[in-house]
Amino acid sequence: MARLASQAKAGFYPTPDSVCELIKSKLSFEKDARALDPCCGKGRSLSRLASPHTITYGVELDHQRATEAKTRLFKAVWGDALTEARISSQAFGLLYLNPPYDTAINAIHTDDKRLEHQFLRSYSRTL
Repeated sequence: MARLASQAKAGFYPTPDSVCELIKSKLSFEKDARALDPCCGKGRSLSRLASPHTITYGVELDHQRATEAKTRLFKAVWGDALTEARISSQAFGLLYLNPPYDTAINAIHTDDKRLEHQFLRSYSRTL
């Protein structure tokens, strides 16, 4: 897909169901484990990966997708996960991250020109 079309979708490319099932087959969760998806979209991927006793959290930039994610996740909020979300260190046992892959407009660090790198840098501490 062309870059402009990708940006129009805000980089939203949901993980295919077959990939979710493969990932899920490799995971096991303790009771009341906490899982975070800072680019949760409609919440489908994280809700499919989690077991029934997993506490799921999501952040989504698009209002309509965030509203839909609220129906699938324990807690989902509408906002910018890079600039607005404040999450404690080591608060989660699983970080599911499928961020937008694009050049960052305002790089947080001068060497961080890619959005996916910014997300990885910002969210790896939550584990």
